[in-house]
Amino acid sequence: MAPYVSVIIPTYNGAPYLEEAVSSVINQTYKKLECIIVDDGSTDNTHQLCHNLIKNDSRIKYVYQRNRGPGSARNRGIKESKGDWIQLLDSDDWLNEDKIRFQLEYFRKTANNAGDNIVLFSDYKVINADSDQNILKEETQIFGNLSEDQILHRVLNWNFKDDCPLHSNSILCKRSVLDQDLFNETQKPAFTDLEFFVRLLNHKVKFIYTPIIGMYFRRHPKSRTTNKKYAQEGYVGYLELLYERKKELLDHIPHIENRIRMAFKRGDKSIFYRLLKIYNRPVRLPIGTIKITNKWGLKFLFFLNVAKMKILGHFR
Repeated sequence: MAPYVSVIIPTYNGAPYLEEAVSSVINQTYKKLECIIVDDGSTDNTHQLCHNLIKNDSRIKYVYQRNRGPGSARNRGIKESKGDWIQLLDSDDWLNEDKIRFQLEYFRKTANNAGDNIVLFSDYKVINADSDQNILKEETQIFGNLSEDQILHRVLNWNFKDDCPLHSNSILCKRSVLDQDLFNETQKPAFTDLEFFVRLLNHKVKFIYTPIIGMYFRRHPKSRTTNKKYAQEGYVGYLELLYERKKELLDHIPHIENRIRMAFKRGDKSIFYRLLKIYNRPVRLPIGTIKITNKWGLKFLFFLNVAKMKILGHFR
C-alpha cells in the first residue's frame, strides 16, 4: 500500500509566495498526500488566501495559531498531520513536482529494509530574487552520497554558505523520526533547522541521499536570514543550544573564534559576551597578534576598544 504523506507549510505574512508553494504540493505527481498550512498569526491576507485555496482541493487544510515562531508552527502541523512520511516546506519556497514520488520510489528500490529511523534528503537549488520576485541568480547544490559523520561535519562547519547538505525543505522524514524529536520552540527562528539536524544525527537517524533537485530555496530581501543582525543573533542562539546539549560539538566548529573577533571589531557586546561564554580556547584579537586565554582580560580589552570607538566617533 502506498504511504500517506503530510506536507507542512508554516507561514507568517507569506501571502505573496504562499500560493506558489501550495501549488507545488497539490501538483505533485504523488497524489496520496495532505497539505497542512499553519498560519502563525499572520496579519496580511493569508487567512483569506488559504480559504480560497481550500475550495480548490480538499487535501489542503488550514490551521491558525497566535504568533509563536516557525518552530512552533512546524510542530503544530506535525501534530495535526496523519502521514506516514512528513515533508516540510517554507511558504516562500517550492518543491520539484516529482520530489515526493521520486524519493519514495528511490527508497523503495534501494533501502526499503533500512528501518524506520530514516530521513531522505535531496539536492536543491538556491534562487536569489529581488523584491519583485525577479530571479537574479540560481545556484544548484549537488551533494551525492554522504555518511552521517560527513553530514554532521558539514552541518557543524556551515558558515552562512548554501552548501549545507540538509535543508528543512529538501528532506522527507519517516514519521517515527519526528515522534522522537520536534523543532525547538524557544530558539530564535533563524537556524532552528541546523540544531534540529544535529539532534537527529545524535539520535543515529540514517540519512539517505536521493539524487533529485527536490526543492527551490528562495532568497529574497524580505527573508529573515538576509538581515545580517537577525542572522547573527539566530546563529549564536544555535551555538548556545549546541553548548547546552553537547558542548563538545563546538570543538568541531572552527569559525567561532573568528566570530568573536568580528564582534570585538564591531563593538557588539551581546554577541561578544555570549560567544565568549561558550568558547574555551585562546582567542587572537585584532590588535596585532595578541593571543589571550583569560576571559577577564578579553572583556577588559573589549571595554577599552568600545571606549576608543566612542571617542573616535565623537571627534569625527
